Amino acid sequence: YTVGVYVGFDDNDSMKKNGTHISGSQGALPIWSKIAEALYSLEGVADSLDPVDLAFDGIALKYPDTGQYFIPVQHKNGGIRSRRSAGERTVIQPNSPVALEHGTVKKNSGFIAERRFIPFWLNQQP
Repeated sequence: YTVGVYVGFDDNDSMKKNGTHISGSQGALPIWSKIAEALYSLEGVADSLDPVDLAFDGIALKYPDTGQYFIPVQHKNGGIRSRRSAGERTVIQPNSPVALEHGTVKKNSGFIAERRFIPFWLNQQP
């Protein structure tokens, strides 16, 4: 299985109401966890899971070069950017906590994220 969760508006509006602000894993992680837990229970994954697979940290994933940046994030604070940084432009994820993003590097304003998808209702077939 592959599980992905997106929480947000399709027009990049901020998810704020009164004193509540939702962003990144703060909104998506609880939903992803529920789905993963259900699949884990339903499929009996624990029966075929080798703990070595969870502990082995020697293989780095190589991503296709799509112009991505790995942006440093605060791993204990919902994945918020840890500093105004353009991050690292690479195809191999760094060992530190990062978010994979696409965008433009600006000299004085850091990294400006860009959307790289079309909402499904605008993706009409001819």
